[in-house]
Amino acid sequence: MSGVRKFLNRVIYITIILLLFSCGQEKSAKHYFSLAVSKVKSEEYHKAVELFTKAIESDSTYGHAYYMKAQVLGMMQADKETICECIKKADEYGYSEAREVLENFCNDIPIDEFNKLKATFDSYIETNPGRFEGYFKRADLYF
Repeated sequence: MSGVRKFLNRVIYITIILLLFSCGQEKSAKHYFSLAVSKVKSEEYHKAVELFTKAIESDSTYGHAYYMKAQVLGMMQADKETICECIKKADEYGYSEAREVLENFCNDIPIDEFNKLKATFDSYIETNPGRFEGYFKRADLYF
């Protein structure tokens, strides 16, 4: 009987160690957020968006992560609807800076019209890469 008891004690001991080890492997939302910010600083925008998304998956009420994801999506020239979805979530979860962006950016031009104008400017820039007015006009859409 003592052999069975020793065996069970070892199984319990190993299970506890494995549980403790696996708990330490789980990353927090703040951890992913910090990694994402470092990716933004090194201009790795796609990776930053992935990491902000992981932060949001870890804490779906992390307003600052939604806001920063929207900012990076804007730098990547994502469509307005996608950006505004993140801004709305940031505002919903109490990130104060999101309110002004929501009022000034997301409510100005209807999304369909914005996307059409952006596509027009994108096309102009593609065919006239040396003409700066296309870049300026496209940038005006965001402000």
